[in-house]
Amino acid sequence: MSYTPNQEKFIIDTTGQITGNQLVDATITETKIANSAITESKIASSAVTEVKIGSAAVTEAKIGSAAVTTAKIANVAVDNTKIASAAVTSTKLATGATERDWVLARTAAASVGVVGSYAMLADTTLGTGFTYAPGATISGSNVFFGGIGYSSASPTTYKFSTTPSGTWRCMGYFDADSATLTVVSAITLWIRIS
Repeated sequence: MSYTPNQEKFIIDTTGQITGNQLVDATITETKIANSAITESKIASSAVTEVKIGSAAVTEAKIGSAAVTTAKIANVAVDNTKIASAAVTSTKLATGATERDWVLARTAAASVGVVGSYAMLADTTLGTGFTYAPGATISGSNVFFGGIGYSSASPTTYKFSTTPSGTWRCMGYFDADSATLTVVSAITLWIRIS
């Protein structure tokens, strides 16, 4: 079979594949794709897998304008089905100074008493023999924001008149059964868990 200079010539090898040496300039450009778009119907099994990507990696050079924009994401959303193993794990997150500072800034912006925040809380209802062990929980209605000071050279627990909301977990320890303790007000570090 012969072709004239104005005829289109399209050859597929015996394996059913189109290789680079069968394309003009050995490249696939927009002008060589119908409607200048690669849609699901033009991709085997409607999926782009590692074996269909050169070097099995998606690099900037393989992304139009070297950027992933919302227009290039199906349904304009990155959901679990588009993430390996359907989960964002620590191995998929950057661990540089920028990421660290972002997390710390979110922590610093937290208001007093919100879930995840810490506080020194005092319980003025304790009696001798009661202890707060690490991990113990208590309702915020049973404690007050507090602090420790000195009165007549002795440590004294002070409490603020406000009680926090929610449930708190003990992150410290207090033993009201100690022979050295004469106060019935305990204070230690807590974290709000709900």
